[in-house]
Amino acid sequence: MIDLAQSIPDDLKGVWQRTLLQRGTDGDSPASDRATWVRRVLTGQWFVDIRLPPHALARRALPLHQLRMAELSALVDQQAHAGVVRFEHLAEGPLCTWLRRIDYQPPGLSPDAGWLMAQSPDDLLEIGVHADDTEVWQRLPDSGGRHIALAGFHDDGLDNGRRLLVAGRFIALVRARSKHWPRGMMAGATLREVLLHQPEHALDWLDCSVAFGHIEPGHCVIEHSTLPQEDGERRSLRIERLDAHSAYVQLGQDACEWRILEWQGPSLVNA
Repeated sequence: MIDLAQSIPDDLKGVWQRTLLQRGTDGDSPASDRATWVRRVLTGQWFVDIRLPPHALARRALPLHQLRMAELSALVDQQAHAGVVRFEHLAEGPLCTWLRRIDYQPPGLSPDAGWLMAQSPDDLLEIGVHADDTEVWQRLPDSGGRHIALAGFHDDGLDNGRRLLVAGRFIALVRARSKHWPRGMMAGATLREVLLHQPEHALDWLDCSVAFGHIEPGHCVIEHSTLPQEDGERRSLRIERLDAHSAYVQLGQDACEWRILEWQGPSLVNA
């Protein structure tokens, strides 16, 4: 069971790209960002969000240990997370709180929540509750019709920190890092600040994969990932619902059962 969460309405499901971030809207000199590459996948209760600034995308598609120091330094500014959505209809309007279960960055000080204002069926404003920012979102075509969220698990049945979300012809893949944050870490610290104090663990803490791509017949193509080596990867893909609780997933060389968190649509995904 998923606690503290209520499914978002069907008209908000799909893949959303951010076209503008306006920060400091109450000041005289607000900052705008149109350059960061942002995708958010919503299946109902589950979401994946990936945000890659331009300087982080100026890297080679190589494993972490083969990247130059400047390339590794740029990666620490990436943001990506996955979790469940708490959706509430309040008097002031619809409110979404993004409850992060997996995060590329260390835990923040404030909850991640925003008021939603629909401009049209495929255009949305999100106004920050705990941050002075406004985000403009646009839904990608072909991100409806099927919405699936799966969780990976170990042989003992425990969650292994992997997630797979499908929205229409798009896919998001998440693999949590295996190394835990250091004890006594200051609340609200960024990944850059953590690595400044313990640079010897850089490769371990950067080894968190949040990837977004599109589905084609029999395979998927990764557009961008927090791991540079995954950019542009083409992986064979087959997802089949076995019963109410489990699905068989063949993804590249990996084939195993996953646990169903949500499933809306046909029982087979291979195109």
